[in-house]
Amino acid sequence: MKIQSEVLLQAVFQSNPIAIVIATVEEGVILDVNDSFVRAMGFTRKDVIGKTTSELGFWKTNEQRLAFIDALKSQRIVQDIQVILPVKSGEERIFSDTSEIFESGGKEFVVTMLHDITESKRLYESEKWRREAAEAMQRMTLDIMSSLNLDQVLQNVLTYLGQVIRYDSVCLFLLKDDGVYPIASKGFEDQDEILDALFESKLIAELQRVRQPIVVADVQTDLRFKPRPSTAHIRGWLGVPLMVHGQFIGCLTIDSKQANAYNEPHIALAQRFATPIAVVIENAQLYDKLRASHEQLKQLHRQLILSQEHERQRISSQLHEDTGQTLVAMQFNLDSIRTALPPELQSLRQQTDELLSMVGALTKQIRLMAHDLRPPALATLGISGVLEDYIYDFAEGSGLEIDYQNTGTPPLPADVSICLYRFLQVALTNVSKHTHASHAQVNLQCAADYVRLSVSENDRTRDSAQRTPLFDEFAQIQQYIELLNGQLTVEVSAEHGLQITAQIPLSEPTQNSAQKP
Repeated sequence: MKIQSEVLLQAVFQSNPIAIVIATVEEGVILDVNDSFVRAMGFTRKDVIGKTTSELGFWKTNEQRLAFIDALKSQRIVQDIQVILPVKSGEERIFSDTSEIFESGGKEFVVTMLHDITESKRLYESEKWRREAAEAMQRMTLDIMSSLNLDQVLQNVLTYLGQVIRYDSVCLFLLKDDGVYPIASKGFEDQDEILDALFESKLIAELQRVRQPIVVADVQTDLRFKPRPSTAHIRGWLGVPLMVHGQFIGCLTIDSKQANAYNEPHIALAQRFATPIAVVIENAQLYDKLRASHEQLKQLHRQLILSQEHERQRISSQLHEDTGQTLVAMQFNLDSIRTALPPELQSLRQQTDELLSMVGALTKQIRLMAHDLRPPALATLGISGVLEDYIYDFAEGSGLEIDYQNTGTPPLPADVSICLYRFLQVALTNVSKHTHASHAQVNLQCAADYVRLSVSENDRTRDSAQRTPLFDEFAQIQQYIELLNGQLTVEVSAEHGLQITAQIPLSEPTQNSAQKP
């Protein structure tokens, strides 16, 4: 009966689908293994029986083995711990290990059951990897959409890439007129030398030619790679082209210190990252071109305005110096004629008086026209004095009561001064024409980095909806203000009336600030 029991136990032991090992506790000498162990590990019974687990490479260090024995002795059983064991082919596989101490014949033995979980573990890691990749892609997309800083976006993209594809260094290259150049990188100590080496290698040129991903198991043995001392750490290499509308615009290169580091899943994921990278680079290039065109248009518009001011100055000078002087001479001559006329020519004296009055009115009108075109005193009085003179003349001619406050204004760039003068002209004209105001307030304020001119009035008879269409004349002056990177604001309320404000920055002098149109 005892023999039958032993035979039965042996049959159960050998037929068990789980790999089983029986070994001594202290030394770990293998006493027996079942058929499932032989199939799982690739070893024959002759290969392992009598050998220690250390001899078979089941322990990385002796400290690990001793710690396991201590835990086993204290607990008598250790369940479901994950171990990585080498099989005969050299491959390392992952097992779930349950070990228990049994006593037989006064001796203690360890019975270890090993369940191969390599494939399920790999499947889990693969699913985890795909999930992490999707999350990284989502974060990267949000980052791209929320920032216009290309340099920062690209650095963030490389960080997200490193969360799902392990690399020791990575670089983005961009195609320019005369070649491909690095625009963002991570992981390089001697950055310039390494990037030069990558740039000079034939791998980048081949990426541009084939426009397909390239994987190199070990670049140190690849003739396309240009080795340098600073690139000796690079072994595994993955290159992915950046394509937009079928055109090559650059490439992404991923480096590893380990050979054979990258495979098909890495290629597919790198391509997924490459697509939005290419799009964001193209958008940045288009934005730069658009901004450059916009700046060019601004400069042309500014030049046009300056040319207009030059012409206004010329006409103003002619009116003031030529026409004005002629009218003054006429007035002097007419006055001399009137004085010389005898009393009996009363009718002629009256006609002369009418002519003198007409010439005087015309002289005043010419002077005002010349002043409106271009205040002659702008260069001498400065903007504050010119505004004060204009306000005085405007108040006298319109009947509008105007208060003028100035906190102190240093010399301003010529185009800024002219812009403020034109703004005041338009603002006061609109207040006079389109409101029922009896009083207006003009405030000129200058700080270290800006100048602000505001015009307000006391008409509270109209609401914002009624007044807004009346100020179409501000469109041109608004363009002028915006050309100087300034801002025009119009505020209307039943409580406070109308307030128009022009604010122009002074921190960055305008291109034509030194010119005197």
